[in-house]
Amino acid sequence: CVSGSIGLFLGAVDGITEGSKRKLGRGMLIGAIAGILLGWVGLGLGSYVYKFLGGGDANRSSSLFSFAQQVFARTIGWGLLGLGIGAGISLSTESVKRIRNGAIGGLIGGLVGGFVFDMVARASTVTQGAMGAGQIYEAGGPSRAIGITCIGACTGLFVALVEELMKQAWVKVLEIGRASCRER
Repeated sequence: CVSGSIGLFLGAVDGITEGSKRKLGRGMLIGAIAGILLGWVGLGLGSYVYKFLGGGDANRSSSLFSFAQQVFARTIGWGLLGLGIGAGISLSTESVKRIRNGAIGGLIGGLVGGFVFDMVARASTVTQGAMGAGQIYEAGGPSRAIGITCIGACTGLFVALVEELMKQAWVKVLEIGRASCRER
């Protein structure tokens, strides 16, 4: 649902900026459906790789190696999740470059979110215990919020950043072309 919502909003951007209701509706529909489907594929693949790399219950051992293994497995698993979400929500742009960049942005955001996940979870558990939250701790909530935010932000950044860089390159090419025409 989260990846579908992100896809819905990213899909709306082109329609809003161009003032086209048809492109708005089509982009939102494609973004939501593709975000849900490819997000689901990324989640499944990421979960499989996470388990394969030894991820699981972070509290099974308090050793530094066990924690590092957990962080590594979660980083790779979330990276794959982000890759699926980034590619899915970028499909609404109907541009191969933007889809590729969305996938790269999602991958990077997933890697960052996965890397900090267990550190944030441990810190929030300690904080909740100190505040007298009782015996029930929700350590994953803040971690998931940070991870999903990283995926959405990096995906949007990479889709928009490449578009902006391409505009600047296009203007430079026009300026060079115009200068060479004047010399003739």
